[in-house]
Amino acid sequence: MNMNISNCIGAYSIDVESGKWTIIGASDEMNSALNTKLRNNVYKADDGDLFQIKLDSKPMACSNYNDICQPIAGIPKYCYGTSYGNSQIKKINEKLKEALSDTEIDYEKIKNYFKDCCRDMRVTLIQERKISGMDQDANKQIILDTYEQFRSSNSIMAKLVCDEKGERIAKENGWNGEEKDWVYYGADLYYLSEELRMLFKQAVEEISKEWGLSDIDTSVRDEDKYLSYSSSFNQVWENSSKYGARICSMIDTGITPPRKFSLFYRESMEKTNRIGFIQIEEDGKKSSQNVIFDKYDDGIQQNMKQYYNLSELFNISDSLTSNYLRNFDVYTRRIGTIKIRTE
Repeated sequence: MNMNISNCIGAYSIDVESGKWTIIGASDEMNSALNTKLRNNVYKADDGDLFQIKLDSKPMACSNYNDICQPIAGIPKYCYGTSYGNSQIKKINEKLKEALSDTEIDYEKIKNYFKDCCRDMRVTLIQERKISGMDQDANKQIILDTYEQFRSSNSIMAKLVCDEKGERIAKENGWNGEEKDWVYYGADLYYLSEELRMLFKQAVEEISKEWGLSDIDTSVRDEDKYLSYSSSFNQVWENSSKYGARICSMIDTGITPPRKFSLFYRESMEKTNRIGFIQIEEDGKKSSQNVIFDKYDDGIQQNMKQYYNLSELFNISDSLTSNYLRNFDVYTRRIGTIKIRTE
């Protein structure tokens, strides 16, 4: 029986000369891991021609094999909700956090990694008898699920890198590393995360073309209902601020910040010193203000304002920055002990 090996996605193939194994359709990383795993189980005969291989009991799926082994279990509701998917999420988070922390992002490397994740997910689902590998709807879902996961991880990892920058500033301003009593917003991480988001869209187009699929609309996966409110860096930042330090809030997460803007706000942690510290930076120029912060809410500061809009505290000449300051409220008590803005 003649078989086109290029159609045998998920099947194992061996180069007899080199003894190197390949999973058809998988990434170089997955194939490298396979060969590392099998290295101690490959034996070359004295004449150099024979190999004895001990493989895990995974099915070698291909189009002919799938025809025989119907029915297929069906693709999961969300590909990254599986055991394999969860292991991949950890790797995706690590890769994106590393990229966002670098002084220069290797965009081509990230785009190729996105496509490799799609390839390896398809191979794994084939080997688990969840899909045939030839169904266009299943292949589209793999790509869309990968896009959704990369978008979510991108926003969350950008916020983590932002926090690492804020932590350094906090320690310079007396934070002891225990209870988080500060917030930091850096527009540079917003823009980096947005650049990566557009890169993911390019990767979707390229892997779709590679798999012979029609154009895939990613817009539906950009909605918060799919991304659990991690659709953007701003969304994650606002949620973290609301449920973390609870001393600052972003009014509209859809507003784009000035490119070189940052905000740092730390409450007072001393009962005898009820002063909070606010610092903003615009295009390398730093401005700071002190505000009364009643951490203990013991009634001594009953008449003080419950919150300030950031624009009330700074007189900035740059109109773009000045307008953006209106997008933040800073509180003089922890949220939960005050009436939050409702208008």
